[in-house]
Amino acid sequence: MRRRLFISDIHMGDTRSLESKPRYGWLDANEAARLGRFLTSSEAWACDELYVLGDFLDLWTTPIDVVPATPAEILASPHNQPIVLGLRAWREAGKGLHYVAGNHDMQVTAEDLAPLGFTFHAAPVVDGAFRFRHGHEHSLFNGPDPAGRPRPFGYYITRFVAKLSKRNKLRMVLRNPDEVLALATGGKRLGEAVFDVVVDAAGLRADQPIREAGGPELTVGDIRPMFANLYEEWSAAGRGSAATAVTCEWDPWYGMPIEPGTITIAGHSHSRVFNFNTSSRQIYVNTGAWEDKVAHYAVSWTDASHAYAALYRWDGDHGVYVNKAGIAFT
Repeated sequence: MRRRLFISDIHMGDTRSLESKPRYGWLDANEAARLGRFLTSSEAWACDELYVLGDFLDLWTTPIDVVPATPAEILASPHNQPIVLGLRAWREAGKGLHYVAGNHDMQVTAEDLAPLGFTFHAAPVVDGAFRFRHGHEHSLFNGPDPAGRPRPFGYYITRFVAKLSKRNKLRMVLRNPDEVLALATGGKRLGEAVFDVVVDAAGLRADQPIREAGGPELTVGDIRPMFANLYEEWSAAGRGSAATAVTCEWDPWYGMPIEPGTITIAGHSHSRVFNFNTSSRQIYVNTGAWEDKVAHYAVSWTDASHAYAALYRWDGDHGVYVNKAGIAFT
């Protein structure tokens, strides 16, 4: 019986992200130490494989006047070492390490994570009854861009709001799907409307450059026409309903297909969820975020007749059971 462990949305940043005034990094030293303790706990070590379901390294949450950190710089930052050491302990013990790409680490490569021993998954993992994903794949702002642009709209709006004081900065501005969809009024397309609201909240000017390693540098104003037609492009590319893609920013569940007899474990939304739909025989688990005051993890396993998933809360030195369900094999 192979037991798999799942965490997501760690959002590791470099030292600058914590020392900046105001701070723009999400994961602080205490939370990094907490995750390091968890990775070497008896609860974690009872599992055979670890899956990090995206947004492990945060290459997005950086103010526009700062060049984003590289994966190597983030992994070398002192406050992240408890996590790095915990992962190395897994590798040295011969346990499996898997990384499933998210959006804030969309630019991370297999080579970047090779020193930690991760098996790299650029796309969601399908394994029998199980589906493991980050959850951004069907999201309008943060999913792969429908027009093939190298970075999605979400990358730029995340950078625009990086200096706002709250952690989940974008949710201060774009609070729920209905409010976002209602922005497209008075002849404005949704991409333009979202840009205007975010830039106004962040107090940015159109002529301000967006710093990038190696350039070329765009200005804030360049982004508005670039993504003005995003809503229309999404549907035209055969990606489904653009309105549904907006709701997926708040919960990946809205974009998931109906697949009877499956278990999906995801992240992205930073909200833990355990849902067992008895009519469709589907289990959906969201592991929330580890850059938060309350952290959760999931475990999956099988026996001769069922596939199972369970959700737990980590209370600093032990796990607390939240929910569990199983689906019979057919």
